[in-house]
Amino acid sequence: MKPDYTLRKQLRMKSSGARKAGVWNTCCTYSIRLYQKYAIFACAACVLATCLVSCTTDRVSEADTITVEGMVAVRGNEPFAAYVLETSDRNTYVLIFPEAVETPARLQVTGRLYLGEWMGQSYAHIEVHAYEELAE
Repeated sequence: MKPDYTLRKQLRMKSSGARKAGVWNTCCTYSIRLYQKYAIFACAACVLATCLVSCTTDRVSEADTITVEGMVAVRGNEPFAAYVLETSDRNTYVLIFPEAVETPARLQVTGRLYLGEWMGQSYAHIEVHAYEELAE
């Protein structure tokens, strides 16, 4: 009696198909888990970036309004020249005036204080609301 090769062939095809489907399901499972890990990592990175960006703010409040006095002079070269106030304590502020001011002068300045950039460095800036010339 000859063995039935067609039956064996059919059994082999079914089992190999089942194995391939099992491998496919395993690969899909690993892929889904990998995507979930990356999704969790991406969400955590977005939350961290949002927190870092939200901490750097330019909120304006009454506490930001200050009054200082000192010598005002123009520093820097055009087009980067700016009015700079230097106090007796050697503090330096870049002033933003609404109109041109004659310098050098000794002024008392009231305005909104904020951190800005000038000449590639961070400086305290004052947006001038009022100023008064002082007698020397």
